[in-house]
Amino acid sequence: MKSSPNSPTNLTVGKQRSPSKVLVHCCQQVKVNIDNKRKARAEDLSLKNVNTLMIEENKECFSGFGFFDSPHPSAVPMPRAEIVINTNYIGTKNMVKAAIPFMRPSSEGVRIVLVSSRLGRLNGRRNRIANVALRQQLEDTESLSKDLIDSTMNKFLIQTKDGNWVNGGWPQNNTDYSLSKLAVNAYTRLTAKILAERPEGQRIYINCCCPGWVKTAMTGWAGLTPPEEGADTAVWLALIRDQSISGKFFAERREINF
Repeated sequence: MKSSPNSPTNLTVGKQRSPSKVLVHCCQQVKVNIDNKRKARAEDLSLKNVNTLMIEENKECFSGFGFFDSPHPSAVPMPRAEIVINTNYIGTKNMVKAAIPFMRPSSEGVRIVLVSSRLGRLNGRRNRIANVALRQQLEDTESLSKDLIDSTMNKFLIQTKDGNWVNGGWPQNNTDYSLSKLAVNAYTRLTAKILAERPEGQRIYINCCCPGWVKTAMTGWAGLTPPEEGADTAVWLALIRDQSISGKFFAERREINF
């Protein structure tokens, strides 16, 4: 952010601003960059430009909104890791919980589609949790639980805070992001199982999908997939009428392994 110390939009530690003003300023600055046909700079949403004390005191306000130092972080400092987990996992979980009571019953069923990533796959060849027993627990629908997902994320955050996460056996590529999406994938399967117990006429189906490496500000415009193609699978899942499809993971309109 390029505001001066006396600017009303300055977000330095010296002047604590409300969460809403932080979010509005970040969004406005990104929009300005896009409107000017420039790349949205990573520094617009950089933690170094936000009062981290304010984030700590207003965690609920920031669940669902992420701050990134770069698309490919080489380290996972606190509180960045906590914000990524809160945004991608806790924010998603809170949104689903809040939305379900407002969903109208339908004979064709109601659908929830969560945006995830292949980086969160349990058995990825190059990017996965090293602990085989934990992977099996997260993979087994019978043993999968909210407590298991949450405790896995909390263990990672504790190790991050202590500075020993590197040797924790976590995914090697974009560690915090990968784990947050692993949690979203697991939450999708767990929620599908719970929602399947609802009576006929009140069924809700939930799936997740990977949009791919999309050409947006998040990827620094380096993505290979146009935004409309990235959104295609999510829209398809939202409109599909097959009621047997729930608790699945998709990419390019095809089911893929968790």
